[in-house]
Amino acid sequence: MKITIDIPELETERLILRGPRPDDWEDDAAFRTSERARYIGGPYDRMIAWRNFAARWGHWAIRGYGMFTVTMRGSDAPLGVVGPLFAEGWLEPELGWVLYE
Repeated sequence: MKITIDIPELETERLILRGPRPDDWEDDAAFRTSERARYIGGPYDRMIAWRNFAARWGHWAIRGYGMFTVTMRGSDAPLGVVGPLFAEGWLEPELGWVLYE
């Protein structure tokens, strides 16, 4: 059984903001396990990076909104993530972003 979550796709003149895809994992893992992730609590080992990656789908399913994967128009390679998030224990939603190398 495959569970699907309806995540909108937003397009600008240069960018596409879309939902996460399994193929985004290695790019996300490369960032989260790198020294650059120190600004978001990392670097993480791959297991914690995987939990963070998978939580993006969960956030969309639970809250109805979440972080988008950012790509350049004409390329599906992820450049990073951007969007609202509202974790357990937070007082209100925040807008977050991460740009990969």
